[in-house]
Formats: sequence, structure tokens, C-alpha cells
Amino acid sequence: MECDTGKPWEDDPILPKDVYPTNYTLTIFPLLENGTFSGDISINLTLTKPRKYIVLHQHDLNITKTILKTKNGDNIKVSEAFPYVKNEFWVVLPEKELESGEYILDLVFDGSLLKKIVGFYRSTYKSKDGNSR
Repeated sequence: MECDTGKPWEDDPILPKDVYPTNYTLTIFPLLENGTFSGDISINLTLTKPRKYIVLHQHDLNITKTILKTKNGDNIKVSEAFPYVKNEFWVVLPEKELESGEYILDLVFDGSLLKKIVGFYRSTYKSKDGNSR
């Protein structure tokens, strides 16, 4: 969906149908002592038509690194990558329009295990003998 503002991710909370993931490789490192986690993900994407941006869902993550590559591993310059909180998106703007084809999007992130009991979180309970687990 294109819009007059040039920022279509602001108008449509639905992910574009012409970009779809074909594989995810996810690594998460929970740090239970301090209630945080860190991790990285590599997403293989297929674009069925040229695109000026890529959006994906994210919620309560601090994404610290965004790398976009061709399927052969050649880096593609990203002019900007940022959260669009209203739609819970991570927006990736490459310097040049992407042709249809296969790409790899790598993200490095961290977050809290303590904020809410939603998604990936830490919780404790009392056992029958009164011990915290």
C-alpha cells in the first residue's frame, strides 16, 4: 500500500504481502540474574516485487543492529532502520530500491524479561514447600 506521505508503514498495520520470510535462524541468550535477554535473528526474505522499504513486527525489543544482504551475502547499505511503535513495526529503509528476489535481514537485539507476562519473559512461583522457583 503506497500513501501520499511516502511512509506507507504509518497507514497500514498489516505486513505487505509481497515480502515473505522463507527461513528464520533465531538465537536468544536469557540473562536470568538481571532479568534481560539478548539475541540475534537472521531472516531469509523473498520479495515478489521491487520495494523501497521492509517492515516486520517487533514489540518491546531494543534492536541494536540491522544488516541487509543479498542472498549471496553482499551487504546492502541501509539508510535508516527504526521502530514505528504505533504499528509495532521495525522499518528498514535501504539506500536504493530493492529489486524482487531473495535477501537476508540480520538483526541484533536485547530486551527485558521483567516488563510483562507477554512473549518471552521470566516468572517465579512458590512450590508446596515454600521455595521460590
